[in-house]
Amino acid sequence: MVVPKRLLSRAVDRNRVKRIVRERFRLAQGQIAGQDWLVRLTRAPLSRDDVPRDVDSLFCVADAN
Repeated sequence: MVVPKRLLSRAVDRNRVKRIVRERFRLAQGQIAGQDWLVRLTRAPLSRDDVPRDVDSLFCVADAN
């Protein structure tokens, strides 16, 4: 998991993103078994609700493939 310091300068924000991604991955593990994942933040979240929604959509898209 890569959360660049240049996008989220505060450590508390970077850690929050990592916690959310880990939890969503844990919940979706049954659906994405047998796959390797690399999660990289490419833009800073606009609000607190963006990160969980974006991660959920990522796992839904992967499930459709």
